[in-house]
Amino acid sequence: MKKIVVSVLLLLSAVCAHADIFNFGVKGGANFSTLSFDMEGSNQSGRTGFNAGVFGSVNLPIVGLGVQAEALYTLKGCDVTLSGNDYAMKLGYLEVPVYLRWKFNLPIIKPYIGVGPYFGYAVNKNMEDDVFDKDEIKDTDWGFGVTGGVELIDRIQVSLSYQLGIRNIYDVVGDGTMRNRNFAVSVGFMLF
Repeated sequence: MKKIVVSVLLLLSAVCAHADIFNFGVKGGANFSTLSFDMEGSNQSGRTGFNAGVFGSVNLPIVGLGVQAEALYTLKGCDVTLSGNDYAMKLGYLEVPVYLRWKFNLPIIKPYIGVGPYFGYAVNKNMEDDVFDKDEIKDTDWGFGVTGGVELIDRIQVSLSYQLGIRNIYDVVGDGTMRNRNFAVSVGFMLF
């Protein structure tokens, strides 16, 4: 029985890989992020971070349509000026963006675009000089993202994405809002 189950699973994985129904890979790249502040006397500038993780995509029977989900560690944040003093905020998230994707199936280069939500959980909150208390930043974040890029020779994926945070991650009532904004450039390699 065990041999039959293993044989069926191997056959299904071979069929899926051959039919280009399911893809799985690793990816990483650079983030250019900031936080949108709605606080009096504050000014912020962007911060460069990174993203790394895995992705999977399922191609639907409708020509070109598919779903891509990612599981990434991503470093976001910004540099903040408050009352003439500069501070750094570094926020590390485990994120799961899910995109409804449309791919143009050309022979060698396959451009694609996609839209969808993202969900994040803060695993690292590094606040320079304790201007903001770590407990004032909410652990969860969510928003909306757009992505686009190309797949090259059915193995390499180069992508650009932008995420617009919807959730106010600042947990002090009446003291303003703080939302993530992130632009990412990533390169992925499809394992199958």
